Formats: sequence, C-alpha cells, structure tokens
Amino acid sequence: MNIKKVLESNSSWAQGKDQEFFTKISAGQNPSSLWISCSDSRVCPDTITGSDLGENFVNRNIANQVRPDDIDLLSSLQFSVNVLKVKYVIVCGHNLCQGIKSSFNRDNGLDKVDRWIDPIREIINQNREELDSLNESTKYSRLIELNVKAQVKNLIKTETIQNAWKRGDSPIIYGFVFDCGTGLLKEICEEKKL
Repeated sequence: MNIKKVLESNSSWAQGKDQEFFTKISAGQNPSSLWISCSDSRVCPDTITGSDLGENFVNRNIANQVRPDDIDLLSSLQFSVNVLKVKYVIVCGHNLCQGIKSSFNRDNGLDKVDRWIDPIREIINQNREELDSLNESTKYSRLIELNVKAQVKNLIKTETIQNAWKRGDSPIIYGFVFDCGTGLLKEICEEKKL
C-alpha cells in the first residue's frame, strides 16, 4: 500500500461526489442495518452490497463471531439497535475464511487467534459426524454455514435483542454467506420476533 496513492484516491473519490452528498452524511447517520462480518479484506459490507456511506453500521472480527465477552460487538449491537433503530442485523460469513479453516487445527502459533476461534471448534465437535462425512471443500463450506447459524443464535440470546423484541422493536436477524468467487450473497437463515 502506498499512502500517497491512498490520499490521491481519496481526493479523487471526494471530488467525484457533489456537496449534497457530504451535507447529507454530515447531518447524521440513519443506517437500516448492522452488519457483523469477517475482518477479511475481501468482505467489505458496503462494497459487496453496493451501499454508500451511512447505509450500514458495521462490526467486523475474525470469522464473524458473536461472543458474550466481546464488548466491542455488544456495544455496536446496543448502539445500532437502541439508538439508530436498525431494522436488520446481519451476520455475514464468507467462503475461503481463514478463521474457519484454522479452526480445524489445534495450534496455529497465534495464541490470541486460537482463543478467538475456539467457539468454532465447539461447532465442529457438535457436528463432527456430518462434517467428517464430507470432502474437504464441502466440509469448509458447511462449517461456514453452521458458524453463521450459531452466531445468529448467539445474537438472539443477547440482552439487546431480547429487550428490543420485548419492547416491540423488531430487528430481523439474517445469516448470509458471501462467495468470493462469484460476489454473491446466499441467505442461510432468518430470525424475527414471533
């Protein structure tokens, strides 16, 4: 990465927008969704959805985890649901996820990453029979989907979502998987207040 090129690209981008755009985003944000996605540089929610600034509130981490000990994610969730009143909360996994692939190995030499992906190892253990019956590429794809479903379940358990649903606020939770090879999103699951 060349910082000079980054600044030049930014300048070109800004000059390509009209002043009304900057007036609008300066007035505040009104996103319709919170995206919880992987930190992978190939999976930028705004880019893959064709969204512009202000349309998505985003929280990213390795392998799109929703954990009860992640204060960053929990505060993003609380703010987006309670203050911004987002209509959708989306967990977005992706194929070729190194966090998912690494979860099949016990020691990656990266102690913090290993601790972070331990919950994915629990998903592997809970689905061992199914996963062991699949070939390597299908096994990874299936684990990516199982992980997204598990994170959606984790979201439903959060105090923020439970309280929002009790109040009558109804953010709908979706699970998606992004395919880096085609650029397409696949819906895995949908959960909403009954």
